[in-house]
Amino acid sequence: MEKRKWMIVALIAIVAFGVVGYAVSLQSNKNSTKPDAQAVENQTDIGVIDMSQVLKAHPKYGQTIELQKELNTLKAEIDNKLNFINHQAMPNSIAVDEKAILSSQNQLGQQQLIAKHAELNEKLQKKEDELRQNFNEQMNKDVAVIDEEYMPEIFNLKLKMKTLQMTEDAFNQMQAKINELQEARNKKVHEKQQQYLSQLGEQMKAEQLKATEEFNLFAQQVEKENKEFSSQKTAGLTERNNNVENQGNESVAQIAELKQQVADKEVELQKIQNEILDEATSLVAKVALENNLSVVINKVKVNINGLDITDLVIQGFNK
Repeated sequence: MEKRKWMIVALIAIVAFGVVGYAVSLQSNKNSTKPDAQAVENQTDIGVIDMSQVLKAHPKYGQTIELQKELNTLKAEIDNKLNFINHQAMPNSIAVDEKAILSSQNQLGQQQLIAKHAELNEKLQKKEDELRQNFNEQMNKDVAVIDEEYMPEIFNLKLKMKTLQMTEDAFNQMQAKINELQEARNKKVHEKQQQYLSQLGEQMKAEQLKATEEFNLFAQQVEKENKEFSSQKTAGLTERNNNVENQGNESVAQIAELKQQVADKEVELQKIQNEILDEATSLVAKVALENNLSVVINKVKVNINGLDITDLVIQGFNK
């Protein structure tokens, strides 16, 4: 019995593949892992499973999606604040021409500048929201592609560790390989995030420059029309510049706090991912043994007589 168990789980470990963002992509690697149709037909102890459906059915799968979105938002916010500090912009990132402001501090001119300032801020905010939404959507797609590259092997290794009899040295080597794959996966995700954050920063920088140019041209026109009042609001300008400096100091402290939040959420995400993989591999092995299966394969486009254990494994999540 022990020998049969060993053979079953070994075969299960070999054929479980294709995880995409904790869901199995049934089309990936099909040429290299797809069994011979005639050989499979001749077996009576075959199990088939839709691993994509299994992993997505895990109660904690939704948490990984939400955590990834939160991480993307936090990192975009950090980049935003760094950009503010680097450019020492006016409120809402518009670098207002100081000379134009000083020359336009009469009552009418100030009202016109405030209105223009608010108008440009609103445009910038809408543009930033649009770019960030595109960033989040593309980032989620890229993470799915990266997971498709790394998660199948991680899944197989975890399954082997749970089901195969091995020496302590072999177990440690396998765990080290899992850690190496996870680190490589996380590195690629981080690099992709930095790439999009850099693109977001560059695009927003260009938008800010356009807004600054538009504001300065408007301010120069106001200066021309209201030159006699140019010195009335000097004190107000000084206060505004001081506020900008204070905001920069506050941003430094906020960035440190945001980075800690990112680190905490990355740890939480990794923990949940490991829990999902561990529970899924355990349930696949358990159901296979309970049903006397020698091999369990992902659903493939061939005619086979196999027991579909997808629902049985999913039911195990709810017990």
